[in-house]
Amino acid sequence: MARKVANFDELNIFDYFSEMDLPQEEIDKRIVLAQMIKDSYRRLFVKERARKAIRSDADLDYQVFEDYLVEEYFDILKKNGIEVDTYTKEYVEFVAKEVTDTTQKHWSEEHTLSDARAVEIAVNDANVVLNHERDERAKASGKKYKVWHTEMDDKVRETHSESEGQRVPIDKPFTVGFSQLMYPCDTSLGADPSEIIGCRCVAEYQ
Repeated sequence: MARKVANFDELNIFDYFSEMDLPQEEIDKRIVLAQMIKDSYRRLFVKERARKAIRSDADLDYQVFEDYLVEEYFDILKKNGIEVDTYTKEYVEFVAKEVTDTTQKHWSEEHTLSDARAVEIAVNDANVVLNHERDERAKASGKKYKVWHTEMDDKVRETHSESEGQRVPIDKPFTVGFSQLMYPCDTSLGADPSEIIGCRCVAEYQ
């Protein structure tokens, strides 16, 4: 059965994950998770665009904004059967604070409350969370090594192309550019955001 794509934003999400070298079941899981995260941000941004239309200053209670995001993330993860372990909890709290701070600083800019930004955040966060889950599952199954793979196309950034085929023990990080990552999109070792955002690379576990 052909997949029905409801709108341009969902098309972006579908195309992004469909390019990744993963089993279809995992791709579908990322699409569903990203769509739910996107919808949550879209609801929040629509509300804020309405508030913005009737006021001249950004007097939003940003703690309420941040707390809302944390609660929404945890609810979405629970609905998708994703365990909220220490890494995931810390990531959710981190991204909620980052999104809140950026929204506050750039509140007057059109992109800040746009559907496009909601999609950008959603695809990245779905990758971060599910790459972590995939790594934990590989370790639990007894895998010993992992290999970094890119999509081998002209959209792959140079530092990731240079990492193609890099093989390391499962408990050691990959070196990508000047950053270290336990797996693609890993944030635990302080990798530069430029090595995480928009990444379509995957780890092959052996």
